[in-house]
Amino acid sequence: MLQMKHVISQMIPITEKEWKGFISHCSKKVFKKKQIISKSGTISYNTMFINKGILRFYVTDLDGNEHTTHFSLENEFTGDYTSFLLKSTSVYTMQALENMDVIIIPNEAIKWGYDNMKYGEKLGRLIAESYFVFMDNRINNTYVKTPKERYDSITSIYPNI
Repeated sequence: MLQMKHVISQMIPITEKEWKGFISHCSKKVFKKKQIISKSGTISYNTMFINKGILRFYVTDLDGNEHTTHFSLENEFTGDYTSFLLKSTSVYTMQALENMDVIIIPNEAIKWGYDNMKYGEKLGRLIAESYFVFMDNRINNTYVKTPKERYDSITSIYPNI
């Protein structure tokens, strides 16, 4: 859990009391390589922080073909934020591409952080802004870059995929 504390402390000042209160609502979980973490059609009640591993997000089209939409790496907060925020069914399936060690962050942990951490709302805003920029870049890359440029970009960011 120290990895997540380090990442958070790079974003906001956090006291030991705030950290202990926040992390008391979270849990560690391990996923095996190729394990499905969350399926489309379900509601995501948690977000997570990746300590170790790579997470693949994909959608399945009407013909049953899988289409990878994006990946999440170590030291990143991740999840299906739309499903999480709106309590709506997910269109994504999330799969561990390798053995993963994550911290599960339920909604009550986030609410606790907003209510009890001096900079909790700032942390939430910074994570949301980061995700917005990531998604905006993903959309732009889809329409601006050639398939070869997208492939080269992915392999430079994720060399082990």
